[in-house]
Amino acid sequence: MEKIFSNEEVIGYVNNIISKLLVGASVESYGILHQMRFIDFRNPQGDIRIIIDSELEIFPEINIEGLTIEQKDLLILNQVNLKQIKKVECSVFADIVFTYTDETVLKISGTPIDETTEEPWQLTNQKEINDNNYILIIALREGGYTVWGNLSE
Repeated sequence: MEKIFSNEEVIGYVNNIISKLLVGASVESYGILHQMRFIDFRNPQGDIRIIIDSELEIFPEINIEGLTIEQKDLLILNQVNLKQIKKVECSVFADIVFTYTDETVLKISGTPIDETTEEPWQLTNQKEINDNNYILIIALREGGYTVWGNLSE
């Protein structure tokens, strides 16, 4: 019999995975790849990538008036370059919020920019799909997550 998980159980599971993958990791690189924004993180377990198709917010705020979306996003991502993650958490709205050791906060919205897309962001540890530690987390528009793979303990 299949078990149906509650929304709270799924969010708890996702938060557990992203904490294991990302707390202590540092932003290694960022940019635009195939018209999608990405951030690569590095930690002792390996590289993790998040691909982003939603709004970015940074706290403390920076002046981004008069910039194109691409310029704004690259400037925001530059604010977290090489910084180490202290805390990361997903919300019921599929937002993901990174808090860095210097207290900078980066929020990736759970609502995609493209109205035809249902996935605001995807996070993977970039392992082969048959690897025991493969993980892919896909946030769903305005709430919910899909998780493939698992992390062996």
